[in-house]
Amino acid sequence: MFEIRRARQRREVAVELLRELDERAPGVSLAAERTAPAAVVAAALREWLGISMADQFAWAQPYDALNGWKAAVERVGVLVFQVTGVKTSEARGYSEFHEPLPFILLNTQESPRGRVFTLFHELAHLVLRSTGLCDLHEQTGQNGPSDAIEVYCNRVAGAALVPADYLLVEPEVRRHTGPEWSADQLENLANRYSVSREVLLRAVLLAGRTTPAFYEAMRRDFLAEYDSLVTRKKQSPVPHFRKVIAWNGRRYSRLVLDAYDEERITGSDLSDYLGVKMGELEKVRAALVSKHEVPV
Repeated sequence: MFEIRRARQRREVAVELLRELDERAPGVSLAAERTAPAAVVAAALREWLGISMADQFAWAQPYDALNGWKAAVERVGVLVFQVTGVKTSEARGYSEFHEPLPFILLNTQESPRGRVFTLFHELAHLVLRSTGLCDLHEQTGQNGPSDAIEVYCNRVAGAALVPADYLLVEPEVRRHTGPEWSADQLENLANRYSVSREVLLRAVLLAGRTTPAFYEAMRRDFLAEYDSLVTRKKQSPVPHFRKVIAWNGRRYSRLVLDAYDEERITGSDLSDYLGVKMGELEKVRAALVSKHEVPV
């Protein structure tokens, strides 16, 4: 896939620029084995990223959560890129382990909450030291070790985003009886954790508060609803320089800009590495300083 080759090239550029700037990227200090319980690995992931539950609950909008998690992942030494124009049926995410600077690819065709789950799924791959081109859908029948790894990474991602010990003490969960949940109940809880309703319901299932049959029925409804929304979806125009930052990631974009400011690369190099014209440079610079990010 062209996008994977391009991500590898950007990583190689980043490694070279770090060398030119006499900087060192943090190594991936967290490693796990698939024999470890998913909840244990999930808790270790959260501690590594340094995002508390209070931080997570404070994110009011889906893009707040996506950008907050991406920033945390980049802080621990993982490059996060995004691709566009790739159907989610082809790939929702991809990850590749390197030392230094492993990278994760997210698909902008996914919703922001979908990308949050994909980010954690791919992060689980990285701490397992595995590489994954993932569609994230668990199959009823597993076809071997590869499928087993995908299921495990899904479990880790879900447990990291919706820890069972927090979910089970939610007032709505404690007072709920029976296996069936309304769409409004799931939506309220999903909003609190900044995850999709499917991820929330999966956590409810794994906590023993619903049945596989109800989960599968609701999941089919969610997917049909999502497909309908994608068909009708119309995005507001986004300036090219903002798309560039979203595609390249803030860490990589800052690194290229730092190298240019230190006169380690030329303006032509900068344009090539970021995919931006020099006339947009100051807009890129200002956007990187700002904490505000538009939806991309």
